[in-house]
Amino acid sequence: QAPQLVPEPDHVEKFIQQLCQRNKQPQEIAQPARTGDYVQCSYAGFYQGIPLKLAGRDAVYSAQKDTWEEAGVEDPFSIPGLKLNLVGASKGDVLHTIHTYPEDFKVRALAGKSIEYKVEVGKIVCFQVPTVEKLAEEMGFSDPGEIRALIEEMEEQNLADQQKSVVKNLLLNQLILPLKFPVTGLELQRRLRGALNRYAHQHFNPETPQEELKEK
Repeated sequence: QAPQLVPEPDHVEKFIQQLCQRNKQPQEIAQPARTGDYVQCSYAGFYQGIPLKLAGRDAVYSAQKDTWEEAGVEDPFSIPGLKLNLVGASKGDVLHTIHTYPEDFKVRALAGKSIEYKVEVGKIVCFQVPTVEKLAEEMGFSDPGEIRALIEEMEEQNLADQQKSVVKNLLLNQLILPLKFPVTGLELQRRLRGALNRYAHQHFNPETPQEELKEK
């Protein structure tokens, strides 16, 4: 007998929360940058008072006129420490930081050197998670209930499709597992018809129309 699939508890609300997370909107803020906020800034590096001039992919370690950096979130492709120093910075601030690169740093021109960076802070943006009401409005619905109804309909269809797959796999297992020798196409059809009939008798009303049984 095929197991009956049931939806997860609060599956509709979980789906709505995922939608809200995926539709976060940027909003400029006046407060100092927090970890995860995005900061528009420009920076320039100096070695012994002389501006750095690196070319190609290494140019990012010398200067950028206009870039967005995620405050407090380091990554291997940015200047070490720069993003950490942006936490607490406000629009209009000018930051000065000195970073000493290790002797084995991948950019040989910077290996073992202490570089001073001047960072000018511009806009600070955070990403706001919209409310369900706001999300409904942006998606063209007049009421959040319409979103819930649509998701419930989609989930019901998805669950029905999964249930059909479970039944098909169960039927195939009933057909294939007993086989210990090659069979003809007619024998396979006979086994399939028998398995389908047994499933129909166990799960459906005997008076169910034939076409409806085929669909199920």
